[in-house]
Amino acid sequence: EFKKGGRAQAGKAPSSQPTKQATKPGADEPATESQAKAIHAQLGVLKVIDELAKMEKVAKILGLAKVPTAVTQITKAQASTVIQALQKEIDNDNRESS
Repeated sequence: EFKKGGRAQAGKAPSSQPTKQATKPGADEPATESQAKAIHAQLGVLKVIDELAKMEKVAKILGLAKVPTAVTQITKAQASTVIQALQKEIDNDNRESS
């Protein structure tokens, strides 16, 4: 949006198009059902059964101050990060027990 005089306000994007960091399309959308299932399955492999403990682990991985009450409260991009982190942990556990 332009201010009086026809110039955009210096250093700010037009309010109709907020600036975003370069993210994948749909990255701000809620985690998909498939992602939620994958996260729950991975946490099960890691023997994290309690729902609160699961969400605390998700929050810790993401560095969130507030613990989500459900996996569907995180974004697709966040869910992807959690899945990758949990898979690394599972892989490390498998190497140690071999």
